[in-house]
Amino acid sequence: MPSSVPDYVILSHRWNAQSSEECSFEDMTKTPILDPSCPARKKKGFSKIQGACRLAFRDGYSWIWIDTCCIDKSSSAELQEAINSMWNYYAESNICYVYMTDIQDAKAGWDQRFSKSEWFTRGWTVQELIAPVCVEFYAEDWAPIGTKLERCEEIANITKIDLTVLVRTHGIDLFSAAEKLSWVAHRNVTREEDEAYSLLGLFEVNMPLLYGEGRERAFIRLQETIYNSTADHTLFLFRHSLYHNDQPLLADSPTRFCDRIECALCRSSGLQTVQCLPSDIVYTDILASERWYTQAHEQIMTTVTPLRNEMSTTLPLLDYQEVSDKLILFNNNESHAGAPCASYYVEEQA
Repeated sequence: MPSSVPDYVILSHRWNAQSSEECSFEDMTKTPILDPSCPARKKKGFSKIQGACRLAFRDGYSWIWIDTCCIDKSSSAELQEAINSMWNYYAESNICYVYMTDIQDAKAGWDQRFSKSEWFTRGWTVQELIAPVCVEFYAEDWAPIGTKLERCEEIANITKIDLTVLVRTHGIDLFSAAEKLSWVAHRNVTREEDEAYSLLGLFEVNMPLLYGEGRERAFIRLQETIYNSTADHTLFLFRHSLYHNDQPLLADSPTRFCDRIECALCRSSGLQTVQCLPSDIVYTDILASERWYTQAHEQIMTTVTPLRNEMSTTLPLLDYQEVSDKLILFNNNESHAGAPCASYYVEEQA
């Protein structure tokens, strides 16, 4: 963020089911906002903007950023820049106001309805929760219903995001790719490619946006980008389908990284129950291949170059259960020591 940017607050919210009812950049700039004929004033989303601006004024801020009306979506270049920079927009804000339209008032906000808010199911709201230092929650009537710090344990239970991330005692860079992807395993988005694009900030990577490429291709590109940046082998640790024998090296969806031992959503999708969770992996040991040792078999190194040769890694190839062409990743957690986490068939290179 440029150093010249003044202090500002930012809004996090669930978009209206009809996106045309949200106030766009064009709506807000075509006619002065105070003009009664301004098209933005006639939309349902305008009252949300008014409420957020009142909060900002109350808190002493002259500037607020709201995604619906602060991005010129008619410009593909501006949209690309905004999405690739979104994490920074939220991280640099002084306060993030979370507006929950499905929580009627303060009373509802302090009971179990808070945990059932759709805000916790959306893909984009993961970074909007983690990135800002200060996050304040508000009900539909703008009654305050707590802060991220006040409700951190409850939010950790709802989202499965590590508590130390929410209270900022640990940075997200201390967590493996598989564990971070487990936080977003069952999140929803409106545009299918946003399942991947909404995670760019979480992994501190950038990549071109190609709307129309489809959900799976976008997510595979994201994993390639993450691996090229971090060489994080835990990207290979994901649930496999019960219905397909030929498993890809990279996952086709964040759902594959769900680390709930018994998950109804995964079971209904035909995904196997995991025996090794991302949080069980000793990340540094996965990377330190020189520590791998087996008395019964000689360790052989093999290079894996999947997809379009955009990513490659070198991992040990071990004989396991008399299958010599299988790549085995082992778990180093004390409670599962030596248990295989995942396996992939590979071709020996000449």
